[in-house]
Amino acid sequence: MSSTKRQELLRYSACDQIADALLKLQVPGAGFLPDVVPMAHRSSTPIPRPERVMAPAATFFMVSKATASFPNPTPPEDDAWRQSSVGSNASPYADFTYEDSVAVISQPPGQACAVVGGIMGARMKHRGVQGIVVDGRIRDLVSLAETGLPVWSKGTSVVGAGAETKFQAWNCPLRIGETIVKPGDLVMMDPLENGVVVIPQDKVDEVLELLPKLVAADEKVLRDVEAGVSVAEAFMRHRNTLAAIPLPSQPSRTANSSVNPPSPHVHASLSVNYPPSATMGITDFFSDVWETFSHPSPDAEAPPQGGASTGTPASGTDEQSDEEAEVNKQDAKKGGEGEQGHKPSSADEDEEEEEEEEEPQDPKDVLEKECAESKTCSGPKHHYDECVERVTGQIENDGKAKEDCVEEFFHLAHCATQCAAPKLFAQLK
Repeated sequence: MSSTKRQELLRYSACDQIADALLKLQVPGAGFLPDVVPMAHRSSTPIPRPERVMAPAATFFMVSKATASFPNPTPPEDDAWRQSSVGSNASPYADFTYEDSVAVISQPPGQACAVVGGIMGARMKHRGVQGIVVDGRIRDLVSLAETGLPVWSKGTSVVGAGAETKFQAWNCPLRIGETIVKPGDLVMMDPLENGVVVIPQDKVDEVLELLPKLVAADEKVLRDVEAGVSVAEAFMRHRNTLAAIPLPSQPSRTANSSVNPPSPHVHASLSVNYPPSATMGITDFFSDVWETFSHPSPDAEAPPQGGASTGTPASGTDEQSDEEAEVNKQDAKKGGEGEQGHKPSSADEDEEEEEEEEEPQDPKDVLEKECAESKTCSGPKHHYDECVERVTGQIENDGKAKEDCVEEFFHLAHCATQCAAPKLFAQLK
């Protein structure tokens, strides 16, 4: 990893910049190490100026052991996935640390002992470690502070490591929360944002490419919000214009597979009064989809209530009463070849149908429908389809929906209109 790239990454914060980029790149856990906080300053030395530290990870894996004071060790985790582990418990882990690295130490959960103290901290300082991150507990806080190293952990203790743990392996993958930390991944310790984030080695270039775009978009969003623009509108203007990361396409349905219609709850959300520019055309498209799946009203097929009269024909039928037949005869004599009774002739109906068929289709609607199904909008379309399927399942299983798909639909509608606009203008030239 070149020092130039590391210096470039240090310009950005761990919080809403690097973590957001990792989230957009679908990195597990967005690279965040949860519940790890910086050690409070406890020594008589001056409080160090907070600054970001970034260096490749050197990983160390600790396991439980039983002792007289702690006879019930934490059950070992299933570490079959840790194939690259290098077993070594002959020496303390601090002797395996190396220069220009951040030592990341994983301790079994639920233990009371500390795995890093003053002696281990002094050894790591001597070997050139840039920082220490502990997925567990630390002790000897004054001695650790005097090393000048940034130390982050999940808690503290007064009990030494030998009471419950032993060193098992180094330079092996570690799982902390949802994040996998591999040797050589870049670890950023950011006291300014109070967080530690890990950038996988194979994602560094993609993160560097995304960061300027994310920062610029957020700056524009903030300016708009400070000027009184709603958050939803500001996001639509700036964040949604970023290129969508390709997502897996929806599995194709076979002829025999069941198709679940959008739930009524989701369909109701589509009628929210968004700005016309965002919903015109594409809203009609999804409304048409809903109508395709909608079922006839139960009242439409219900038998007449209370029985039907035999003397008077039911409303809406072609059957005529005696009085109506007589009136129609009189009208026929007066009108000649004109209308019969009060019903339009078949010729008039044909003319009306021809007029309806001749009505031109709005090219804007056509283009937006095409865009909604295109690769350009595959990301928003994927999220919308997932939401519809999820909410439909909630209604089928629980009888009610726990969410709606307003946001997903809004993003898809915006994508479709943005995609269709240049094509529409090209047709109008």
